Amino acid sequence: MPMRLTWRENGQHTTVWTVSTSQLISVHHGRRTNEAIDLILGADFGGTIVADCYAAYNHFLGPKQRCWAHLVRDLEALLHEHGDETETVAWVSGILGVYAQARQPRPAVEEGSTHQAVRAREQRARQAEALIAALCPVDLAPRLPYATLANRLRTHLPELFTFVRDPAVAPTKDYVAHCTSCGRCERGSKDGHERLCFHFSGA
Repeated sequence: MPMRLTWRENGQHTTVWTVSTSQLISVHHGRRTNEAIDLILGADFGGTIVADCYAAYNHFLGPKQRCWAHLVRDLEALLHEHGDETETVAWVSGILGVYAQARQPRPAVEEGSTHQAVRAREQRARQAEALIAALCPVDLAPRLPYATLANRLRTHLPELFTFVRDPAVAPTKDYVAHCTSCGRCERGSKDGHERLCFHFSGA
């Protein structure tokens, strides 16, 4: 069973990356840097990566899906800490409601690869993005408990609902069961599409 390991080498933190598709898992040892990700992906990678909001993934120009399992964990942590604040509870419920709606079974009009199906999926993804944007306005007061998380969602808005646009992409970093590294992702494997699931251990 894979483990999350952290240690220091020559005075620096080191990282074990676990990168997986629906068919394989690859383990890499290195640093948490852009260069490490590029080395793992290779110059010819043309698929979608499913990753959390760690900044080292931002430079990847291909399609990304930000992992909702990690976002849900952060939302639940916010509720645990501020569960007695009505406004915060309502905000978290709103975000979770948008995600739950996005994960509903696809209507028949979205099935397949026809232009109509692609348009229908795009429309539903944009609707979900609009709802998130409304809950995460730019002028949100920094003092609010959910301001930091709202900024994260707003920053990665175009990468939150890739799974709605592309049926082959999962909303979390899981393909078979629970994440082999973090143990938090949900069931929902979809084979037949080149996707990479990024985990890391270390700092």
